Amino acid sequence: AALTLDSTTMSKVLSDINPGSFEDTSNAKRRARFGEFIQKFFVAHRSITLQDGRTLTIDRYLGAGVFGVTYLAHIDGQEVVVKHQYHAVDVPSPQLTSTRVVREGSLTPLEIETYRLKEATVARVPGVVQYIDDLVFEGDNLLVMSKATGVPLSQLTQEQTAAALDDGLEGKIKTAVAELHGKGGMAHTDLHWNNIFYDVRTGTVTLIDLGGDVTLMGLSIDTQKDRDNDKVIDIMGILQKKAGRAPAVATAQ
Repeated sequence: AALTLDSTTMSKVLSDINPGSFEDTSNAKRRARFGEFIQKFFVAHRSITLQDGRTLTIDRYLGAGVFGVTYLAHIDGQEVVVKHQYHAVDVPSPQLTSTRVVREGSLTPLEIETYRLKEATVARVPGVVQYIDDLVFEGDNLLVMSKATGVPLSQLTQEQTAAALDDGLEGKIKTAVAELHGKGGMAHTDLHWNNIFYDVRTGTVTLIDLGGDVTLMGLSIDTQKDRDNDKVIDIMGILQKKAGRAPAVATAQ
């Protein structure tokens, strides 16, 4: 059965969308444009066959960013996340790793994330969501990845934040970032507290959204890594403040 895009979900969709992503910024035109896009995939969806023959079924809308929409889905009972690109802006020849550019010419943001996630998965980088598949569905690019457990750091309560800090959260984040830098050979470049998940049950930290900030990808890999480390300091300052322990040094976006 097709999913329904009810008024509550549509309100959430619209609140998630960055108006700068759309040529028409009036609410009515944004609603019509995005509604038409999401109808193709979310409402009128069907099961999708992956390259390995398994079946992917979309369950519900999760959120929208500047370039894409994310959905919760499942493959043979396993929960996964699907990113669906709706704003295909080409990015000229970004430096994706310390050693090479994936290809000459232009890449879309979802292509960048797909290549980077593949590299991190092949390199067995811990603490990062895992690549599962990528495909074209009705002319649109899709990226299928593992679902991070827990919630973004921004969604932790004050008590949960304090407990996480006591459980060594700072060290876990630094380790995850260092593993991405070392084993993955890449910087994240877009670290903020919505891109770091924490599972209060297991104490696990997971980095998501490896698409990165494309405006920084022309910088040297060492400079990118330094930016990541500075962001971690910013995030920890905010978490300390949220836990009622110290003022934030800077604001994570």
